Amino acid sequence: MAKAGPRGCCCCFLSWFFGIIVSVVVLIGVAVGLFFIIVNPQKMKVQINDARIYKFNFTEANQTHFLHYDLEFNVTLRNPNRIMGFFYENFAVGAYYQTDENVMRNYVDSAFILKLYQGKKNTTVMRHRLKGTREVYLLDSGERSKFVERFEKEKKSGIFSIDWKVEFRSRVKLSAIKIGIFRPKLRCGSSQVPLVNGQKRVNVTSNDVAKCRVKFKATYYDPSAA
Repeated sequence: MAKAGPRGCCCCFLSWFFGIIVSVVVLIGVAVGLFFIIVNPQKMKVQINDARIYKFNFTEANQTHFLHYDLEFNVTLRNPNRIMGFFYENFAVGAYYQTDENVMRNYVDSAFILKLYQGKKNTTVMRHRLKGTREVYLLDSGERSKFVERFEKEKKSGIFSIDWKVEFRSRVKLSAIKIGIFRPKLRCGSSQVPLVNGQKRVNVTSNDVAKCRVKFKATYYDPSAA
């Protein structure tokens, strides 16, 4: 009976090796598929709503411009997952007025939450109030004229368009396991915020809710924050 030569042994080894590789890949694929079927991970939902302005004044002194503000709003977080929970760290909500898409220059103020845990199938509503004075940066007289014109128009209508920016770090909790530290990329819209007197609620029929799109595909693991 003929013995298998070195070439035949090599072919058998390669066949055995690639068979193991294929099996491992299939097992990993099955495990990942089962994970998504069982866990069904979903992104958290973030929005700014029920905002109102009690004071919003524009003043000038020695060629310096100021906004005097008193702004209150809700931050609503929704965790739609039935198994996963979220830890939030360094949660910040920034309010801006008359900004463009690329340069959020006219910063009003920010609300900060150091740490927060949100369990499965949970909606968390946090009420915040920002009150103070902030300098407005206007590049030239032309920009000043546009700013003042829009400000006076919105003040007359009683509704101001406020832009929002939300940032936080998140850690996922799956059962007793905490997974990484991530920094999701959020893009929030603007909301139409009414100027009110006292605590009287004003119904705004326009866009008074700013929803934030959470992009987890742009999320990265941040080892320095672990």
